[in-house]
Amino acid sequence: MVEYGSVGMRHLQHLADMANLPDNKFRVYVSEIAAATGATHQETLKNLRMLLRTHAEEWGVFLSAQGKESFLKNWMDGGRYGRFE
Repeated sequence: MVEYGSVGMRHLQHLADMANLPDNKFRVYVSEIAAATGATHQETLKNLRMLLRTHAEEWGVFLSAQGKESFLKNWMDGGRYGRFE
C-alpha cells in the first residue's frame, strides 16, 4: 500500500506541475478532448488550463497543511515511508 501511496502522490504532483507547461504541450490532448466533447479547441484549452491551475493551487495548499515533517514531504524528496535519511 505504501508504494500505491507514494506513486499516487507523485502523479498528483506531476499533474500540478503541468499547470506551468506552455499551450503547445497540450495540442494533441486538447484536440482529442475537443473532438470527443464537441467543444472548440480554444474552449477546451481554457477549461484544461483552469483544471490544472485549480489542481495546482489545491495541491499546494494540501501539501503546506501537512507540515515539513510529513511523510509526503519525505516522499517528494525521494524517500520512502519509514526511511528518513
